[in-house]
Amino acid sequence: MAFVLQGHHIFNTKSFVPNHSRMSSFSQNYMVSEEASSGTERNPNMEAAWRYIKKPLLRIGGKGASASHGNSLRDLLNQHEAVKVKVNSRKMGSLEDVFEIVTKLAEEAGAPEGIELLRIRPSENTILFGMPGLSERIEKGEFPPPQAEPWLSKEEYLKKKALE
Repeated sequence: MAFVLQGHHIFNTKSFVPNHSRMSSFSQNYMVSEEASSGTERNPNMEAAWRYIKKPLLRIGGKGASASHGNSLRDLLNQHEAVKVKVNSRKMGSLEDVFEIVTKLAEEAGAPEGIELLRIRPSENTILFGMPGLSERIEKGEFPPPQAEPWLSKEEYLKKKALE
């Protein structure tokens, strides 16, 4: 893999063969684009995790990724466990290339090694990053957490308590 540093931004200069060793086997099995999914089985737990993360919290623009993207991803993963990243340019190569670059930047910024590629959705140019071990929790159904009970008014709460 060859990258060129232009200013403080990183760009891919060669075609890339994804390093699947960084992806969990779970991610490799379920990383499917919508275009190719017609005959492929989808994991409902991964779908639930994708939907649980409402919108991308990090965006990578036309100038490529910089150290600040790595810092931001590290902080976001520490706060949220799973983060969607929107890529608005193909200058860095494929979405797998972007995953490798941004993961390396995050690890250099102090993120734990082993950040996981949970899913790529090419039609949206979006990558779902996860903390190490999150794919196993998704597979077991432990993530996303269950929805909270709806808010009750004081009267509804008292009525519910009286019935218990």
